[in-house]
Amino acid sequence: MISLDGGLEEVEESFLALASSNSNSATRLVNSATKAFINHLGEGLWAELGPDGIDVLTLCPGATDTEAPVKQGIDPATLDDLMSPEEVARRALDHITDGPVYVSSDHYRAMFDSLLQMPRRDALMAMADNIRRHT
Repeated sequence: MISLDGGLEEVEESFLALASSNSNSATRLVNSATKAFINHLGEGLWAELGPDGIDVLTLCPGATDTEAPVKQGIDPATLDDLMSPEEVARRALDHITDGPVYVSSDHYRAMFDSLLQMPRRDALMAMADNIRRHT
């Protein structure tokens, strides 16, 4: 595993998969499908490997200050709760034992909680509308 200072550190019996907070988007189908697969794979690995003492965490980082939003045609200034890659990594390492899935952004975690209270159809439309506003 790579530590935050750039060096390598030995972390035994841990697995971190990088997914997305956008994995249920109704407007970015291929990206959504691949990220949803990672989420489900991570959950399955967590269930299968956890009893053997192996920590598995699927990280859904939320808006991260990288080149990715710009490459997708999104103005980073319009993103809520934009986090640095270092903060995302720090939070992931702090929560490596809190699997199966960890959303590192407080903003996105609260948003997901509210979406889970909606009928699925309404939640999908809300997510699609949000994506359209940012592109």
